[in-house]
Amino acid sequence: MLQPDHFDTYLCKGGDMFDSIAFDLYTDENMSYVLMQYNPDYLDTIVFNGGEELIYPVYLEDEVEEVPASSAPWYSSES
Repeated sequence: MLQPDHFDTYLCKGGDMFDSIAFDLYTDENMSYVLMQYNPDYLDTIVFNGGEELIYPVYLEDEVEEVPASSAPWYSSES
């Protein structure tokens, strides 16, 4: 399991959602589950009003390993 280097806070703007915040912080909206994991008090929130403070883990870039698409058995660059 990937361990965070440290934690930081994010001040929500009106209209933010978990996936848009994840994209802003990690350039990947699929990382929204991480934000939800560390901010359980906001799990019922769909759209933030603004002013909410979320905690998020910061990962060192060299710790995040990308899995090449070619490693998936169903992936074929010839399709």
